[in-house]
Amino acid sequence: MGCLTVSDLGEIELVERILDKLSVLNSDLQIGPGDDAAVLEIGGSVVLTTDSQHEGIHYCAEWIAPEVLGRRAIAVNASDLGAMGARPRGFLVALALPTSTELDWVVSLAEGLRQGAERFGTSILGGDVAAAADRVSINVTALGEIEEGTEPVERGGATEGTWCFVTGWPGRAGAARRMFRTGYKSSSAFEACIDAFLDPRPPVTFGGRIASQGLVRAMIDISDGLAVDLERMCLASGVGARLDAEMLVADTVLIDVAAGLDIDPIKLVLGGGEDYELLCSVANEKAQTFRALAAEEGVEVRAIGRFVAADEGVTFVRAGEVETISRDGWDHFA
Repeated sequence: MGCLTVSDLGEIELVERILDKLSVLNSDLQIGPGDDAAVLEIGGSVVLTTDSQHEGIHYCAEWIAPEVLGRRAIAVNASDLGAMGARPRGFLVALALPTSTELDWVVSLAEGLRQGAERFGTSILGGDVAAAADRVSINVTALGEIEEGTEPVERGGATEGTWCFVTGWPGRAGAARRMFRTGYKSSSAFEACIDAFLDPRPPVTFGGRIASQGLVRAMIDISDGLAVDLERMCLASGVGARLDAEMLVADTVLIDVAAGLDIDPIKLVLGGGEDYELLCSVANEKAQTFRALAAEEGVEVRAIGRFVAADEGVTFVRAGEVETISRDGWDHFA
């Protein structure tokens, strides 16, 4: 007997199977999944964002287990909340599934969605399921809250002379995408990149804490590539940036992988995309506290340069030479 598919069950039973995998952690949740809408008590500023994962665009089915895909779909949305200084309060998930989708795959996906939400101390509030022609689409809406007395951190607050800090190791996810297309020999460095791409862990709690303590002037999450998102921050802030090539490629893992791929590691850092890390403007007098809080949270941070006057452009210095940073990153419509 073959595997059950979603069409074998029908929508009502399918929803029940999914709900069975979703636990509710929100203490302020009045009405949860299973009704027409969720009801949640919120006291601070409400932050909303949405993002999606489409088969064949954001991932290929043969690359990723459904459980990991569920965690990934939640993480990419939580990352946007963290970039605003918000704490996740819940997620809504709309699934579009071909009728031939195996039930076990959907149940594992739901398990991953639950795990992803629990990473951020919250839960899946509800959602929708619908039939799709030929590919899976996972559409997530994230709900966050900025604590009372804290202002949202916008991307347009960077000022001349402030440090440009980055969290984590941008470039690894882009390296993994390239490896999936070209093939690779397994090693600890290559596996670290694949994990960064498939199962990102954005520093969301850290984003909320540095916002509440007033440690950042501006912040953006790196989803489309550091070059693209840095340019967005600079344009919104009316500044330029000058980065340090040595600090951009301080990741020994990425250097190893780039050598194996025969590519300049700076190209991966600037244009790789899907890193889901934070790019921050931090004033001189706040930098020490910023670093200390990062260490407390277990978040890797480094200053990769400074924001400068707009007419200086967006550049990096390598071996004493100034090079212009091209707008090289992810563009859905390029």
